Amino acid sequence: MSTNKLHYIFVSLFVTFNLSGEYAKIINLQVEPNRMLAIPLPEVAPGYWMIGSGGGVFSIKEDCGFMGHLTIGFRGNTEIEFRTWEVLDSLFLTHRLALGSFKIKIKFLDLKDPWGRAYKLAWFTGRTFTSTNIRNYVKYVTELYKVATIFSVVSHRYKFCIGVSWDRAQVTADSLINFTQKRLYSLSITKNSVFSGVEVMSTPQVRSFLEVFSLPFVDYSPEGIKMSLEYFVVVGTRTILNQYFSIDTGIKYRIFGSVADAAIFFNINYGAKFQ
Repeated sequence: MSTNKLHYIFVSLFVTFNLSGEYAKIINLQVEPNRMLAIPLPEVAPGYWMIGSGGGVFSIKEDCGFMGHLTIGFRGNTEIEFRTWEVLDSLFLTHRLALGSFKIKIKFLDLKDPWGRAYKLAWFTGRTFTSTNIRNYVKYVTELYKVATIFSVVSHRYKFCIGVSWDRAQVTADSLINFTQKRLYSLSITKNSVFSGVEVMSTPQVRSFLEVFSLPFVDYSPEGIKMSLEYFVVVGTRTILNQYFSIDTGIKYRIFGSVADAAIFFNINYGAKFQ
């Protein structure tokens, strides 16, 4: 790991944790990201609210990456999310990709029992914008589609979430030899997966998370393409700074991987009403 990368990691963590300890005093956060650190939640953004997030990912194996979210709520039961991020080689085992996605989430159920527990159910669908990967004079163009159902149980201090996801990868491969483009093949691959997470209100200002989920891994080769699921665990916290800001910090680790596959990440979240 280069000296510049180490400096970037330590400075970012120093700033993040000092902000968390020094300024986490105002606990009435009106709006938070409608996800845990990595997996979605059934909650949607309040009507006419905008939630933005931006941060970085630091991996021992590879360079730093950028993540960004923008979520807009409509009428209290629907939200639209735009997302962009860079895929790290250590996670997807392929060349670095800059990706973007568009997602719509609709909340169908929001009930409370006599003991104060809330039960929530939502559905979302999304599409990852086209990403291109060139290897050995072959250009691979991949589009990822996702449909998921999410259910959560929420009490005063705890939140449990579980979801089922259907992922489809549409991949085309073109040969670029001799400056001509020739279609080699085009195919569609689907996978189903389950994700879950637990959120604990450690203090009124801090939420702690433990999450397990999977991401599609597309193995490119001139002979063909295979899609499998890589499983990850995330541990981290969200610290509320004031009525509009919060900070996420955590570690993402690839199950069945090595210690070098661990990635440190942080996000700064901001909520604002636009009407």
